[in-house]
Amino acid sequence: MKFPANYGAAELAGKDAEFDLTVKSVEEPVLPAVDETFAQSFGIGDGSLSALRAEVQKSMERESADCRAQQGCARRCSRRWRATTSSTCRSPWVDEQIQQLQYDLLQRMGRSDVSQLPPRDPFVEPAQRPREAGPADR
Repeated sequence: MKFPANYGAAELAGKDAEFDLTVKSVEEPVLPAVDETFAQSFGIGDGSLSALRAEVQKSMERESADCRAQQGCARRCSRRWRATTSSTCRSPWVDEQIQQLQYDLLQRMGRSDVSQLPPRDPFVEPAQRPREAGPADR
């Protein structure tokens, strides 16, 4: 392999390297059985799967509510910040918003390869304007 030209250790930057490896083992993940023992490992006292499912559902609902509250706070803060700062100061923030919008769309399309990110241009205007207030903003 070749070390990248911008490698942190200047004496190795851009140089060829050879590595010898010995594979000692190859492992594969083994999923546990979803049974009473599994449920009890999550603190479900009676070990019932219905109690585990109910607890997982409650946990997901709590996390979803927390996420909505955080997003609402972030929207309020960003609107206020954009209203009080110059456009030059906001430029890195807008770039970050564009990238986030690109990643969100990529994820919604069911893809994870960043080389397939959609182009930036359609996201510039949405990233620059304040978002409309939603229920979490009130």
